[in-house]
Amino acid sequence: MADSERIRLTPRLLGDDGMPPWIPRLILLVFLAGLGFILALGIVRVLRGFLVLLLVSFFLSTALEPGVAYLAKRGWRRGAATGVLFLLVFVVGGTFLAMMVPLIVDQTAKLIDRAPGYLDQISEWLSTIGIEFSGDRLGEAFTTLEGDVEGFATDIAGRVFGVGTALLNSVFQLLTIALFTFYLTADGPRLRRTLLSVLRPDAQREMIRILDIAVEKTGGYFYSRTLLAGLASLVTWAVLSIIGVPFALPLGVW
Repeated sequence: MADSERIRLTPRLLGDDGMPPWIPRLILLVFLAGLGFILALGIVRVLRGFLVLLLVSFFLSTALEPGVAYLAKRGWRRGAATGVLFLLVFVVGGTFLAMMVPLIVDQTAKLIDRAPGYLDQISEWLSTIGIEFSGDRLGEAFTTLEGDVEGFATDIAGRVFGVGTALLNSVFQLLTIALFTFYLTADGPRLRRTLLSVLRPDAQREMIRILDIAVEKTGGYFYSRTLLAGLASLVTWAVLSIIGVPFALPLGVW
Protein backbone atom coordinates (compact mmCIF):
# COMPACT_ATOMS: atom_id res chain seq x y z
CA MET A 1 0.00 0.00 0.00
CA ALA A 2 2.79 2.42 0.88
CA ASP A 3 4.61 1.57 -2.35
CA SER A 4 1.52 2.32 -4.47
CA GLU A 5 0.94 5.67 -2.70
CA ARG A 6 4.61 6.58 -3.21
CA ILE A 7 4.27 5.87 -6.92
CA ARG A 8 1.12 8.00 -7.21
CA LEU A 9 2.75 10.91 -5.36
CA THR A 10 5.83 10.92 -7.64
CA PRO A 11 5.51 13.80 -10.19
CA ARG A 12 5.34 12.78 -13.84
CA LEU A 13 8.21 14.10 -15.93
CA LEU A 14 7.07 12.43 -19.15
CA GLY A 15 3.99 12.89 -21.26
CA ASP A 16 1.55 10.14 -22.04
CA ASP A 17 3.71 9.07 -25.00
CA GLY A 18 6.95 9.05 -22.98
CA MET A 19 8.17 12.49 -24.28
CA PRO A 20 8.80 15.43 -21.93
CA PRO A 21 5.97 17.96 -22.37
CA TRP A 22 8.38 20.84 -23.20
CA ILE A 23 9.91 19.07 -26.21
CA PRO A 24 7.04 19.79 -28.67
CA ARG A 25 6.98 23.42 -27.57
CA LEU A 26 10.76 23.67 -28.10
CA ILE A 27 10.48 22.12 -31.55
CA LEU A 28 7.74 24.58 -32.46
CA LEU A 29 9.78 27.54 -31.21
CA VAL A 30 12.86 26.40 -33.15
CA PHE A 31 10.76 25.94 -36.29
CA LEU A 32 9.18 29.39 -35.95
CA ALA A 33 12.57 30.99 -35.26
CA GLY A 34 14.09 29.34 -38.34
CA LEU A 35 11.11 30.34 -40.47
CA GLY A 36 11.32 33.92 -39.22
CA PHE A 37 15.06 34.03 -39.95
CA ILE A 38 14.53 32.75 -43.50
CA LEU A 39 11.75 35.29 -44.11
CA ALA A 40 13.86 38.12 -42.70
CA LEU A 41 16.82 37.07 -44.86
CA GLY A 42 14.59 37.01 -47.95
CA ILE A 43 13.20 40.46 -47.17
CA VAL A 44 16.72 41.83 -46.68
CA ARG A 45 17.81 40.39 -50.03
CA VAL A 46 14.80 41.86 -51.82
CA LEU A 47 15.19 45.27 -50.16
CA ARG A 48 18.98 45.26 -50.14
CA GLY A 49 19.32 48.28 -52.43
CA PHE A 50 16.76 50.28 -50.48
CA LEU A 51 18.36 49.38 -47.16
CA VAL A 52 21.78 50.48 -48.45
CA LEU A 53 20.31 53.84 -49.50
CA LEU A 54 18.67 54.18 -46.09
CA LEU A 55 21.93 53.35 -44.31
CA VAL A 56 23.85 55.93 -46.37
CA SER A 57 21.15 58.51 -45.64
CA PHE A 58 21.34 57.75 -41.93
CA PHE A 59 25.12 58.22 -41.94
CA LEU A 60 24.87 61.53 -43.81
CA SER A 61 22.09 62.68 -41.50
CA THR A 62 24.23 61.84 -38.48
CA ALA A 63 27.12 63.80 -40.01
CA LEU A 64 24.92 66.86 -40.63
CA GLU A 65 23.15 66.73 -37.26
CA PRO A 66 25.73 68.77 -35.26
CA GLY A 67 25.56 71.64 -37.74
CA VAL A 68 21.76 71.61 -37.79
CA ALA A 69 21.62 71.44 -33.99
CA TYR A 70 24.04 74.38 -33.77
CA LEU A 71 21.79 76.52 -35.98
CA ALA A 72 18.63 75.30 -34.24
CA LYS A 73 19.96 76.47 -30.87
CA ARG A 74 20.28 79.95 -32.35
CA GLY A 75 16.66 80.19 -33.40
CA TRP A 76 16.72 78.52 -36.80
CA ARG A 77 14.02 76.04 -37.74
CA ARG A 78 15.49 72.60 -38.34
CA GLY A 79 14.07 72.45 -41.86
CA ALA A 80 15.64 75.79 -42.82
CA ALA A 81 18.96 74.85 -41.19
CA THR A 82 19.02 71.54 -43.05
CA GLY A 83 18.22 73.31 -46.32
CA VAL A 84 21.08 75.77 -45.82
CA LEU A 85 23.56 72.95 -45.18
CA PHE A 86 22.27 71.06 -48.23
CA LEU A 87 22.68 74.19 -50.35
CA LEU A 88 26.21 74.66 -49.04
CA VAL A 89 27.13 71.06 -49.90
CA PHE A 90 25.68 71.40 -53.42
CA VAL A 91 27.50 74.70 -54.01
CA VAL A 92 30.82 73.23 -52.89
CA GLY A 93 30.30 70.10 -55.00
CA GLY A 94 29.25 72.09 -58.06
CA THR A 95 32.22 74.42 -57.70
CA PHE A 96 34.57 71.46 -57.46
CA LEU A 97 33.13 69.91 -60.65
CA ALA A 98 33.31 73.26 -62.45
CA MET A 99 37.00 73.51 -61.58
CA MET A 100 37.81 69.92 -62.55
CA VAL A 101 36.10 69.86 -65.99
CA PRO A 102 38.50 72.36 -67.67
CA LEU A 103 41.46 70.49 -66.18
CA ILE A 104 40.25 67.12 -67.52
CA VAL A 105 39.46 68.56 -70.98
CA ASP A 106 42.84 70.30 -71.21
CA GLN A 107 44.84 67.26 -70.15
CA THR A 108 42.89 64.95 -72.48
CA ALA A 109 43.54 67.25 -75.45
CA LYS A 110 47.25 67.42 -74.61
CA LEU A 111 47.41 63.62 -74.31
CA ILE A 112 45.87 63.22 -77.78
CA ASP A 113 48.23 65.79 -79.31
CA ARG A 114 51.30 64.18 -77.76
CA ALA A 115 50.29 60.57 -78.51
CA PRO A 116 52.53 60.27 -81.65
CA GLY A 117 55.54 61.49 -79.70
CA TYR A 118 54.80 59.03 -76.91
CA LEU A 119 54.58 56.21 -79.49
CA ASP A 120 57.97 57.19 -80.90
CA GLN A 121 59.48 57.17 -77.43
CA ILE A 122 57.96 53.76 -76.73
CA SER A 123 59.31 52.45 -80.04
CA GLU A 124 62.81 53.72 -79.26
CA TRP A 125 62.73 52.18 -75.80
CA LEU A 126 61.51 48.83 -77.13
CA SER A 127 64.28 48.80 -79.73
CA THR A 128 66.84 48.97 -76.91
CA ILE A 129 65.62 45.62 -75.59
CA GLY A 130 65.36 43.97 -79.01
CA ILE A 131 61.67 44.49 -79.76
CA GLU A 132 60.80 46.07 -83.08
CA PHE A 133 57.75 48.32 -83.01
CA SER A 134 57.52 49.49 -86.60
CA GLY A 135 54.94 51.61 -88.33
CA ASP A 136 53.61 48.55 -90.19
CA ARG A 137 52.74 46.83 -86.94
CA LEU A 138 51.16 50.01 -85.73
CA GLY A 139 49.07 50.11 -88.91
CA GLU A 140 47.96 46.52 -88.38
CA ALA A 141 47.00 47.39 -84.83
CA PHE A 142 44.95 50.35 -86.04
CA THR A 143 43.26 48.12 -88.66
CA THR A 144 42.25 45.67 -85.97
CA LEU A 145 41.10 48.52 -83.78
CA GLU A 146 39.03 49.92 -86.65
CA GLY A 147 37.23 46.60 -87.02
CA ASP A 148 36.51 46.53 -83.31
CA VAL A 149 35.18 50.08 -83.48
CA GLU A 150 32.87 49.17 -86.37
CA GLY A 151 31.54 46.22 -84.39
CA PHE A 152 31.02 48.47 -81.42
CA ALA A 153 29.18 51.03 -83.58
CA THR A 154 26.65 48.43 -84.73
CA ASP A 155 25.59 47.94 -81.15
CA ILE A 156 25.86 51.59 -80.18
CA ALA A 157 22.10 52.09 -79.77
CA GLY A 158 21.80 49.35 -77.18
CA ARG A 159 24.88 50.58 -75.37
CA VAL A 160 23.61 54.15 -75.30
CA PHE A 161 20.31 52.92 -73.90
CA GLY A 162 22.14 50.94 -71.23
CA VAL A 163 24.30 53.91 -70.29
CA GLY A 164 21.25 56.18 -70.17
CA THR A 165 19.38 53.73 -67.96
CA ALA A 166 22.35 53.43 -65.60
CA LEU A 167 22.65 57.22 -65.47
CA LEU A 168 18.97 57.68 -64.67
CA ASN A 169 19.21 54.97 -62.01
CA SER A 170 22.18 56.74 -60.42
CA VAL A 171 20.35 60.08 -60.45
CA PHE A 172 17.30 58.45 -58.86
CA GLN A 173 19.45 56.89 -56.14
CA LEU A 174 21.13 60.22 -55.40
CA LEU A 175 17.76 61.97 -55.18
CA THR A 176 16.46 59.21 -52.90
CA ILE A 177 19.48 59.56 -50.61
CA ALA A 178 19.06 63.35 -50.56
CA LEU A 179 15.35 63.04 -49.71
CA PHE A 180 15.88 60.56 -46.88
CA THR A 181 18.85 62.51 -45.55
CA PHE A 182 16.85 65.73 -45.49
CA TYR A 183 13.93 64.08 -43.67
CA LEU A 184 16.12 62.24 -41.15
CA THR A 185 18.00 65.46 -40.38
CA ALA A 186 15.14 67.98 -40.36
CA ASP A 187 12.69 65.76 -38.46
CA GLY A 188 15.24 63.67 -36.57
CA PRO A 189 14.25 64.44 -32.94
CA ARG A 190 10.54 63.72 -33.49
CA LEU A 191 11.34 60.56 -35.43
CA ARG A 192 13.63 59.31 -32.66
CA ARG A 193 10.99 60.02 -30.01
CA THR A 194 8.40 58.09 -32.03
CA LEU A 195 10.67 55.08 -32.52
CA LEU A 196 11.84 55.00 -28.90
CA SER A 197 8.35 55.41 -27.44
CA VAL A 198 7.82 51.62 -27.64
CA LEU A 199 10.72 50.99 -25.22
CA ARG A 200 10.82 51.14 -21.46
CA PRO A 201 11.95 54.47 -19.93
CA ASP A 202 15.34 53.08 -18.90
CA ALA A 203 15.86 51.60 -22.37
CA GLN A 204 14.85 54.92 -23.93
CA ARG A 205 17.47 56.76 -21.89
CA GLU A 206 20.13 54.24 -22.90
CA MET A 207 19.24 54.45 -26.59
CA ILE A 208 19.25 58.26 -26.46
CA ARG A 209 22.70 58.15 -24.88
CA ILE A 210 23.94 55.79 -27.62
CA LEU A 211 22.47 57.99 -30.37
CA ASP A 212 24.00 61.11 -28.85
CA ILE A 213 27.42 59.45 -28.79
CA ALA A 214 27.00 58.28 -32.41
CA VAL A 215 26.02 61.78 -33.55
CA GLU A 216 28.89 63.39 -31.63
CA LYS A 217 31.54 60.99 -32.95
CA THR A 218 30.29 60.90 -36.55
CA GLY A 219 29.75 64.65 -36.72
CA GLY A 220 33.12 65.34 -35.14
CA TYR A 221 34.84 63.04 -37.64
CA PHE A 222 33.00 64.63 -40.59
CA TYR A 223 33.69 68.25 -39.64
CA SER A 224 37.27 67.62 -38.53
CA ARG A 225 38.07 65.85 -41.80
CA THR A 226 36.39 68.65 -43.75
CA LEU A 227 38.49 71.25 -41.92
CA LEU A 228 41.66 69.22 -42.45
CA ALA A 229 40.88 68.81 -46.16
CA GLY A 230 40.29 72.56 -46.49
CA LEU A 231 43.62 73.41 -44.87
CA ALA A 232 45.45 70.84 -47.00
CA SER A 233 43.82 72.26 -50.15
CA LEU A 234 44.91 75.80 -49.27
CA VAL A 235 48.50 74.75 -48.61
CA THR A 236 48.67 72.65 -51.79
CA TRP A 237 47.17 75.45 -53.87
CA ALA A 238 49.68 77.95 -52.48
CA VAL A 239 52.66 75.67 -53.17
CA LEU A 240 51.51 74.79 -56.71
CA SER A 241 50.88 78.46 -57.47
CA ILE A 242 54.36 79.43 -56.28
CA ILE A 243 56.10 76.84 -58.48
CA GLY A 244 53.92 77.74 -61.47
CA VAL A 245 51.87 74.57 -61.96
CA PRO A 246 48.79 75.20 -64.15
CA PHE A 247 45.35 74.57 -62.67
CA ALA A 248 46.76 74.93 -59.18
CA LEU A 249 43.40 75.49 -57.49
CA PRO A 250 41.56 72.37 -58.78
CA LEU A 251 44.65 70.25 -58.17
CA GLY A 252 44.88 71.62 -54.65
CA VAL A 253 41.23 70.90 -53.96
CA TRP A 254 41.58 67.41 -55.43
